[in-house]
Parts: sequence; C-alpha cells; structure tokens
Amino acid sequence: MTRRALAFGFRAPARRTLTLGFRAMTRRALAFGFRALARRTLTLGFRAMTRRALAFGFRALARRTLTLGFRAMTRRALAFGFRAPARRTLTLGFRAMTRRALAFGFRAQARRTLTLGFRAMTRRALAFGFRAMTRRALAFGFRALARRTLTLGFRAMTRRALAFGFRALARRTLTLGFRAMTRRALAFGFRAMTRRALTFGFRAPARRTLTLGFRAMTRRALAFGFRAPARRTLTLGFRAMTRLALAFGFRAPARRTLTLGFRATTRCALAFGFFAMTRRALAFGSELRLAAPSLSGSELRLDVACILRTLSPELLSAQPGKARIGL
Repeated sequence: MTRRALAFGFRAPARRTLTLGFRAMTRRALAFGFRALARRTLTLGFRAMTRRALAFGFRALARRTLTLGFRAMTRRALAFGFRAPARRTLTLGFRAMTRRALAFGFRAQARRTLTLGFRAMTRRALAFGFRAMTRRALAFGFRALARRTLTLGFRAMTRRALAFGFRALARRTLTLGFRAMTRRALAFGFRAMTRRALTFGFRAPARRTLTLGFRAMTRRALAFGFRAPARRTLTLGFRAMTRLALAFGFRAPARRTLTLGFRATTRCALAFGFFAMTRRALAFGSELRLAAPSLSGSELRLDVACILRTLSPELLSAQPGKARIGL
C-alpha cells in the first residue's frame, strides 16, 4: 500500500493495522477496522450510531435502518450481516437474511452464516473485502453514490444467491459471478461467464457505453460502485495486478480512462484507471491508443476485439493531441 493508494479508504494509522480510516483498534475489534464508538457497539467509524445500528458503519437514515441500500432491516438481519457471538462482539455473519437483505459479497461458510466470502483473515489483513488474503489481494471497494442505492446493483437476492462472485440462483439476480470461466478470465474470482451475463452484476441502464461488461452505462450509472470521471472509456477484462496496484475499486487517477484489472500497471496507475497497459490488456474493439502525458508520453494500448460495434461514435472520437484510435 502506498500512502495515496488507500485500498477502499483504508489508511494505516499503525504499522500492523489496515483499518477503514480509523485511528484506534481494540483487541476485540474484529478484523474489519472497527472501533468502539459506544460500549456495546462496534462500528465502522461513522459519526452517529445507535445501539441497534450494529456496525458496518453506515449512517442511520432512519432509526432502525442501516443504509447499504437496505430500506428496512429486521432485528435478526443485523446491519450488513453481523451476528453477536458474544455480547459485545459484532462479527461478520448473518444468522438470518431476508430476501431484500442483499449479501454484498457474502457467501455461506456455514448453514446460517453469510460471511464476507473470505476463508482466512490475518491480523494484518484488516481489510474490507479481500478474498483469501493473498499477496495480490484485490480490494473490495464499493461505495454508495446515492442514499438508497447499493452500488452492486442487486435488487433481489434469494437466500442462497450470494452476492459478489457467486452463481446467480435466480433469473433476475445479478451477481458478481458466472458459470463458465476460462483460466485467463478476469482475476476477480469469478467462476462463470456467459455471453448474456452482465459482468459485475449491473443492469444496462443505457445503450451507449460499454462499461464493466455491460451493454450500457449512463453517467450516473454506478460503474461497480465508482464514479465515472470521464465518459470515454470504461474497460474491464484484465488479468493481474501488481502489488501496489490494489485493484477493484479506486478512483481513476486521471480523468480519461476507467479501467480495471490490467496485467501490468505502474505505481501511478492505481487499479481502476490505468494509463499503462500491456498489449494483451483486454479492452474493447480493435486497437485503441491513448497518449498519457501525465505518464511521460506512455501509451495506453487496448486490444479491442469484441465490442466496438456497440459503442457510439462519441466514445471513440479522438481528441487532438490526446487520443489516437486505429481500427
């Protein structure tokens, strides 16, 4: 982690602690960067939390409502999936989930437990969404751009339809995982990719932009829970990330290209907005080259093979001195 490459708003206030922007960590604070704002409440460091507003640290838009896009949460559906194995301990695992209690990246490791899909968490891996905590652990980086909107864009989830990288058990369920994946498929733990599957679980709200495997994205459309700083190129489909490029949910350091998951990036290319890509980096259609003056004239090369036909001309319009498009 570089200082500016704060994975999902994490900062390291101490040597061995990756927290969600929190200064203090107690021993009992579960490996999600919680601090005790009240005696019996472990929250993700938000300003006001009621006692029943059990942590994942989102503001309470209503008394008994925690806002991860959930309008209503029952008492057992503890805010974003926490259960109390002890009186003063909030852990990541739902005992009960209603259909509207969207899992936001949980999978069932036990019958009644929806966890964050991570089998192992080390003490130093106090992150919010790392899968199996490998060296190239990909940050989980979602945020809500609207009050009542889940950036993962799931409307309905059955109990076993676990969000974030799991199979879709219902027809109308958008999940972050698909049935068929090749070995060279995107390095985000997806099991499946079908032709019609929307890669990252978003619907196509418009018909002009191909973003994150979608047929369309409007400006307000949440590109995997991220703002679109530019309207030209949102790309997805790259393999690996360097250690410093903590992929999966960072703002684009420049305002030209939102990309996700390249094979090779530079330190300045924080995952989700790279300027430096290899020739094999997958993007949209024939060959798109973007000059990046901020990176000393290096070129962004996108091997575009599938989707240019659906892009509108304005997305492919080359601006003088900035973009060159070869078809």
